[in-house]
Amino acid sequence: MEQYSFGSAAIYVGANLNEVASLSLLNPSPPPPAIFPPPPPSLGTLSGHVAHVGGVFSTSVAFSSQPPDTFNYAYFTAAGTVVSSGSNPPNGNPSTWTDTVSHDMAALMSYVQVVSIQNSGGNSAALTLTW
Repeated sequence: MEQYSFGSAAIYVGANLNEVASLSLLNPSPPPPAIFPPPPPSLGTLSGHVAHVGGVFSTSVAFSSQPPDTFNYAYFTAAGTVVSSGSNPPNGNPSTWTDTVSHDMAALMSYVQVVSIQNSGGNSAALTLTW
């Protein structure tokens, strides 16, 4: 039976984040195939890096083509469950931003994925960054 993830649930013990679990739909059959494959990403490739100290994550992302309108990003557990997400407008090339999370949340995070978006409909492929 296939599972389709559609979100996550944060489990706290007192004030501390203890676990993040994936919310899934169980489906006995996969969704029907698309009539046409999705178009390739219309924006160029992204490159970058992320570093963290405690709960402070510093991210730098460079784009290879026209500037996007925003960067959308999400932090994931090793099992692929979203822990935290956000978006930032570009502030140069490379663009940089800092996120601060609690130490218990930071301990659950394994990687971040970044996608650049243009409001007119374009996007890049996802860039996966680890620390």
